[in-house]
Amino acid sequence: MITSIKGGLMPATTLVKKNNQQPSFKSNVVKTQNQGMTNEQKTWLGVGLTALAAVAIGLIVWACSKGKKKPTKNVQKTEETPIVQPIEQKKTLKEILKGRNKWYADELNILKPRYKTVEKMLENGGTKTIKFSKDVMDLNKKVQPHFIDMWFKQYNPDWEKVKVVPNVLADFESQNDFSLYEQMVLVPQLLGYKEQWEADKTMEAAPDNLYVHETHHGKGNYRIDEYEREYTPEVNQKIKDIYSQLFEKTSEKEIFIKYLKIRSEYFDKGNDFDVVRSEVLKNPSDDVVDAETLRLHMLANYTKEFLYSDESVEEPHEMVKFVQPLLIANYSAKMLEEFKPKKAQKDMTENEKKYFEYMNKLGKFWHERLKKEASEKLPNFAKMINGEIEKSKCYGSEDFDPRRLPNLNLITNFSFLEMLSRETKAKWDKAMNQKREVELDGEVYEKPPLKNQIRDLEAAFVNLKTAIDTNNTQLRVKAEKSINILTGKVLP
Repeated sequence: MITSIKGGLMPATTLVKKNNQQPSFKSNVVKTQNQGMTNEQKTWLGVGLTALAAVAIGLIVWACSKGKKKPTKNVQKTEETPIVQPIEQKKTLKEILKGRNKWYADELNILKPRYKTVEKMLENGGTKTIKFSKDVMDLNKKVQPHFIDMWFKQYNPDWEKVKVVPNVLADFESQNDFSLYEQMVLVPQLLGYKEQWEADKTMEAAPDNLYVHETHHGKGNYRIDEYEREYTPEVNQKIKDIYSQLFEKTSEKEIFIKYLKIRSEYFDKGNDFDVVRSEVLKNPSDDVVDAETLRLHMLANYTKEFLYSDESVEEPHEMVKFVQPLLIANYSAKMLEEFKPKKAQKDMTENEKKYFEYMNKLGKFWHERLKKEASEKLPNFAKMINGEIEKSKCYGSEDFDPRRLPNLNLITNFSFLEMLSRETKAKWDKAMNQKREVELDGEVYEKPPLKNQIRDLEAAFVNLKTAIDTNNTQLRVKAEKSINILTGKVLP
C-alpha cells in the first residue's frame, strides 16, 4: 500500500474502498468494548490500528508530494546541455595553435608579428659586425613608409648570425654601403611583399572566424595533425576578394621604382657613374628599370648563395641550396652584360647612353667574378661530400632551422623577373628554356634548357651525398660523372 501511494496511484480512494469491504470492523470494536475482547479480537484490533497508521502516513506523504513540483524530464535535459555543449563547440585557429608543439611554430607566428630582426638591425644601425652609414640610415627613413611589416623568417633572416656580408663593388663604383642595404633590407622586403600582404589581409578578414578541425594519425613522433579550415560564407567572400586584389593592388615593382627615385638623391659627386646614375634614376624609363632589376636579381641570388656556402656563416645547414642561386646570379650578370635598351640611340640623352655603358661594364664585372666563383665552389663541394677536403663550417643539416636564413620557396624563388618588361622577360625565358644543339666527341646532341641543367646539377649533388651515405658505388660514379659534365654546361 505504501508503494502504491508513492507511485501516485490514487491512494486515498483505493484505501477507502478496501476498508468498506471489510465486514463489521466498526461493530466488532463496539461489541468488544461492551463484552470484553477475546485474543482474536485483540489481534484484529492491532491489525486495524496498523492499517490506520499506514493510511495516515500515506496521506501525509501524498499531501507533501502535492505541494512540491517535481522537475520534468525536459528541465533535466536543459540542465545537462551546458556540460555537453563546450565539447562540441569549434575552436578558433588562435585557440588551437596555442597548444601545438614546436613543429608548428610558423603557423603560430603568423598570428602575431614577431622576429623583427631587420627592424632591430635598423634600430641599431646595423649588426655587431656590420654598420650602416648615416646616408643609408637617412635613405631608409624615406623608404620605410613604402614597406610592409615582415613576419616571415625566410624573408627576415637573422643577420646577427652572419659575421660578414660581402660588399662587392666594381672599381668604377663609389665605395659606399648602399649595396649592403639592398642585400639586407630591400631584397627580403620586395621578395616577401605579396605573400606578407596576403597573410595580413586574410587574418584581417577572418581573425576569429577561421575554424580548425583536428584529426590524428599514428603515435608518438609519427603522429600527424591534419587541419581542415572552414570559413563562414561572408568571410569566404572577403578572402576571395583579397586574392582577386592581390596582384592588382600590390606591386613590388612600384615600390622598387619609388626606391630608385629616392636613391637618386644619394650619390658621390666625384664619381662619374654615380652622377650619371643619379640623373637617370630621378625618372627611370622602362629600360632603366629593366637594367636595375637584372642587377637586383643578380644581387639577391648572390646573397642567397653566399648565405648557404660562405665560411662566415658557421651554422650548419643544407649547403646544396647554394647551387641554383649561384648559377642564376651568374646568368643574370651575363644578361646585364649583354643588355640592349629598346630605346634607339638617337633618342637617348647623353646620361642614358653613359648609364647603359656602365651597366654593361657592371654586368661583365659580375659575370667574370661569379663564373670564376662557381667554377671553384662547385668542384670543391663535390670534394667535401666525398671527404677529399675538409668540410666547411656551414656544411651539414643537423640542428638547423631553415627559417633563420632566406629559404628557396615555390612562390618567389628569389626572383624579381616579374618586374622585367615583357620584351626583356621574353629574352630571359628563351635563354633559360630553349633547347640547343651541341657537338660532343663528333656527335651532335640536343642540349636541354639551361634551367633543366641547373636543376640536374643540384640533383647530382644530392645523389652523390646519398651514394656516400649508403655506400652505393654505382650511384656515386654516375653522380660524379654528371657533376663533371654539367658544371661546364651551366656556366655560360
